[in-house]
Amino acid sequence: MSSLLVLCPGEDEIESAFEIVLSQEDAGEFFGNVEFVDPLRVSGRVLRDGHIFWLLLQANGKVSLECRRCLEAFEREVKGQIEQRYVAARDERDFPKDEETFLCDGERLDAMEPLREALMLSLPTFPLCSENCGGICPLCGRRVERPPCPCGGGEDGFGIRLRDKLQS
Repeated sequence: MSSLLVLCPGEDEIESAFEIVLSQEDAGEFFGNVEFVDPLRVSGRVLRDGHIFWLLLQANGKVSLECRRCLEAFEREVKGQIEQRYVAARDERDFPKDEETFLCDGERLDAMEPLREALMLSLPTFPLCSENCGGICPLCGRRVERPPCPCGGGEDGFGIRLRDKLQS
């Protein structure tokens, strides 16, 4: 899925609304490295002011992520919201595209990039299954609920104990 076309309001209309549900497979293909566990729900409005259109978009779904500390999979709700400006132009030379304005043909606009941006911005940069996840013990390899690990790994002097263990 490389585009998500949304109808623009007609010349005698000011606003149009839309609602789209993307399957887990389509949403996963769209994001590549993010696994959706529920369908992705996208809704919004397109407002018209002459040849300028505003896309007001909201999206929510549930994704499966991997905890950066313990490497366990967990699910997290993602919600994104974004506003994007479009200008109707028959040719790119009619209106040069800048970073903040997208072009459309006045009948449909492609909401894929704003949707991708909204959801990518809603994903955590350092996903954790919980704020107090202790991660994996570097000494014994077990998942630690609360540091320190019962084996003694992760306390002060860990590097010395690990060196001693590796040398023996």
